[in-house]
Amino acid sequence: VETKVMQKKQSGGILLGKQQMMFPRTYGLVSSETRTLPKNTAALEALCQRYPGKVNVMLVPAASAVYPENVPAGAPLLDEDRYLDALSEAVQAAGGRFVDVRQTLADHKDEYIYYRTDHHWTSLGAYYAYCAWRGIEPNADEWTQEVLCDNFHGTTWNKVPLPSVPAEEITAWYKHKNRRVSYNNGQYETDSIYERKYLSGSDQYAVFLNSNQAQTVIEGSGKSGKLLLIKDSYGNSMVPYLTYNYDEVVVLDLRAIPFNMSEFMAENEFDEILLL
Repeated sequence: VETKVMQKKQSGGILLGKQQMMFPRTYGLVSSETRTLPKNTAALEALCQRYPGKVNVMLVPAASAVYPENVPAGAPLLDEDRYLDALSEAVQAAGGRFVDVRQTLADHKDEYIYYRTDHHWTSLGAYYAYCAWRGIEPNADEWTQEVLCDNFHGTTWNKVPLPSVPAEEITAWYKHKNRRVSYNNGQYETDSIYERKYLSGSDQYAVFLNSNQAQTVIEGSGKSGKLLLIKDSYGNSMVPYLTYNYDEVVVLDLRAIPFNMSEFMAENEFDEILLL
């Protein structure tokens, strides 16, 4: 009744936009983010300085920044461009590479690059960003694309479960279906990046990389090299593409790791680092 009759445009912290897109309402940084941003920026600069020429930084814009025309009129949203521009400048000044995917995603916004009912990008959106980072022309025909489920409702829909918003598809992309994966120093090992048990549960996006594990080591099929991926959940759907460029991909989620990051870096050597 609220959405249909009263034309309500927000509920439960979610903006109800055009094209049945649902956006998290983010008016600005919260106080804790304001306090930690300078510290985190300094840590990022230090990483770039410590490993000159090895560090790549990709910060993914929210769907609201790519589809502002679908956000309800007058909704005050965080000015992401201001922060991304500042971080880009800091990274490059410190000797790192800032991979700016804003224009790449804008160029493909007529395609299915963000979920409507979830805050993440889709496998297609991650693929276009991967191509931008590697400097290659997209060629989706090189990949097997398998629909893992067609009944996906994500994080934003779960806060406002509107029956009028249709379910979505989650798609796996691969060239080789099986790949050896080890989580958290061998506590769990499997032969696929896609953990299909989640498809029948409430968190279907966790099918990518077994949700947000602290540490994941993946056997690659690249000719050489070892990549360190430091990521949040956006990185989970990027990983399938990365495995084709390196012998090994080590994935860390800083929100969950039980060890000291500086000690880990001192004990391990990587050919390239991607912070996503």
